[in-house]
Amino acid sequence: MGSLYQIHNKGNWQMAYCDAAGKRIIKSSYSTQKSLASRILAQRVKEVLEEKNGLISPADKLLLTSRTQNISQYLLEYLKWCEKGKENPETRQGLNQKRNHLLEWIQYQPIQNISDINEKGLLVFLENRQAHTKGRGGKPTTGARVWNIVRQHAIVFVNWLVKRGYLRENPLLNVLRKKEDKDRRRQRRAFTDQEIKNLLVVAKPRGRECWYRCAAELGLRKSDLQRLLWNKIDWAEDGSATLRIKDQKSKNREDLLPVGNYLAQLLRNRFNEQGEKLSGRVFPQTVRDLTRRKDFKRAGIKEFDSSGRVCDLHSFRMTLATKLVSSEAPLATIQLLLRHKNIETTLQFYNDSNSKPSMEAKRKWSQKANQWA
Repeated sequence: MGSLYQIHNKGNWQMAYCDAAGKRIIKSSYSTQKSLASRILAQRVKEVLEEKNGLISPADKLLLTSRTQNISQYLLEYLKWCEKGKENPETRQGLNQKRNHLLEWIQYQPIQNISDINEKGLLVFLENRQAHTKGRGGKPTTGARVWNIVRQHAIVFVNWLVKRGYLRENPLLNVLRKKEDKDRRRQRRAFTDQEIKNLLVVAKPRGRECWYRCAAELGLRKSDLQRLLWNKIDWAEDGSATLRIKDQKSKNREDLLPVGNYLAQLLRNRFNEQGEKLSGRVFPQTVRDLTRRKDFKRAGIKEFDSSGRVCDLHSFRMTLATKLVSSEAPLATIQLLLRHKNIETTLQFYNDSNSKPSMEAKRKWSQKANQWA
């Protein structure tokens, strides 16, 4: 019913046998030991006989064969499935992050095939990652948020295996999420007005003023700046503009952000200089963290203060919230401008205000940002 042979003297043993339909199958046993390869071949032949005699269903056959297949082929198939039909830059960036997290987990456990996936293995991997991965300042880079992201990537991958019939159930569902508000990796601080002015003075001759102003005035994240398109900017007759930006997680949600006259003029000048197509990106080149740190150093901005709080690109969002609070903007307005999905997210990190909500508060802030000119 089957035979074994080697292509190379010290290579893996190859198995040759016929499936239930009579088709000749040649597969590697992934073993250099003939005794182990013989047992694997005998098991395959047994499964073929059971299928021929109606003792095993096609679904059970898929489960049996998937247990012995190398996990890398399923990972590749899953990543291709994730990539299908998604071509925008943030999706590619997210796909790379997902690939790196899954490969890191698979190599650490290690996982050779689907049967090696278990709850304890993922938990040990996450705990080890959190304990030993250090970043700048010697602090852990795997806080609760990153723990939850890596956990979710693993669970979604295994859910895909279940839906495809490669597994009966997901063994990772009992791995608990962590509370992100109780375990924040970074404590950020807001910029002072003088720090922002100094930074813009440094950035202007280097062609990065528009990048930092969009982060400071509009509260855009790094990923928002990378995804920003010219056709999402609506120019107004009074010299201002409105930015339409899609939420990264919700496909149907689009937020409107008012752009002040000075920043709107900077964007117009940038568009004319670049000669970009209307559908092109506003910032084709990302300002990397190394470049940002150099700009901060030139502007006299310390990355860590005496309390260990960090100052980075995301600190512009905290600065924006602080300015809105001082402008007596209501919490609901701050939530809209920062584009938080839930009001609880805003409550966790920013102060409250008792003023009545209005779009004018957002317009007022946009004009106030001109003081940095």
